[in-house]
Amino acid sequence: MPSVVIIGAGLVGAATALALHQAGIQSTLYDQAQPTEPVMDGYPVEFGETGGSVVIQASGLRVLKALGVLEECFEAGRRCSYISWHKIDGSSPLVSDTSTSNRTAGETDPSLLRPLQILRSKLHRILIHACHKAGIATQTGKKLVGVTENESSVTATFADGSTATGDLLIGADGIHSATRRQIFGENCTATFVGSTGYIGVVNIKEHGIDLKETEELAFYTDRDNKRVVTAFKVDAKRVPRVLLVGDAAHGMVPNAGLCLMVGLEDVGTLRALFQRLPDAKQWQRVLELYSTLRVPRCTKTANQARSFRISNTASASTFGGDLNHFIFGLVVYAANAGYFSSYTVFDCEGEVEKLFVEKENEN
Repeated sequence: MPSVVIIGAGLVGAATALALHQAGIQSTLYDQAQPTEPVMDGYPVEFGETGGSVVIQASGLRVLKALGVLEECFEAGRRCSYISWHKIDGSSPLVSDTSTSNRTAGETDPSLLRPLQILRSKLHRILIHACHKAGIATQTGKKLVGVTENESSVTATFADGSTATGDLLIGADGIHSATRRQIFGENCTATFVGSTGYIGVVNIKEHGIDLKETEELAFYTDRDNKRVVTAFKVDAKRVPRVLLVGDAAHGMVPNAGLCLMVGLEDVGTLRALFQRLPDAKQWQRVLELYSTLRVPRCTKTANQARSFRISNTASASTFGGDLNHFIFGLVVYAANAGYFSSYTVFDCEGEVEKLFVEKENEN
């Protein structure tokens, strides 16, 4: 039976394992982290607190729905009807209607129009527990130090001397991906682009905080711009039995809220492709079609994220944050009127089906 080695048991890694399971493909998750509690037979791995919250737009919600975990995620998180932007002193709110934005972006399912805000740790726990129920093994303390392949398989070597061999290796090990460095070289590392996110978690009930619905997801528009966004490019390179997904493939600035969404789109695309081409002999075609679909989408989204970072940060001009706030207000007004959306919904199933039709017509 063909098998897949997945490096990284985070959100995208666990989701990838579930997607492969639905396509009838066996996989094992390997992560360098140690569990927060001793792993007992018959129980899933617990990774504990793994960061603040994440916001998932319609494209990502579609994938969670396909994986069968959406309702559980809704129960563990909170739906956001509005997103607001304020000046740094909390004044002059600009409020965006998320349902309108997602409808303009192309979402047609009413249940997916409002984004989901959920603690990363809760989402991670849901996905890991779903993997456990599906019989997908998770091995921890596995730091990747080498990747080798031959005509029939690929092998991951870990710092503890152990190895894992499969028909395919998927690197889902995040922005500092060891898999990426093994393929492109040690110098292919993430470059700081001037954006840092600090996220605190507050128990609003415990502290008697009453948030208005329009304040549940809020940002600032008049922060000072301290640095210019930079990015690096690498030459395209294909390794026949290695694939990168999520931040390992396309890390983005953190404040646009698109990183996880695009990673889940990767998962949804792989799910649709592997369901159509489950035989290991067809997997090279899967990788080719995956690149055809995902490279343009991820490049466009990364550029949008960088542009959003610039437009959402005040310049050091005479007018400063006030001018930025005014301009951003016009953008929000146009979005609420349905004239445009900051992103477009990516229909994984639909895009894969469309690509198959195009390829058939070419033949």
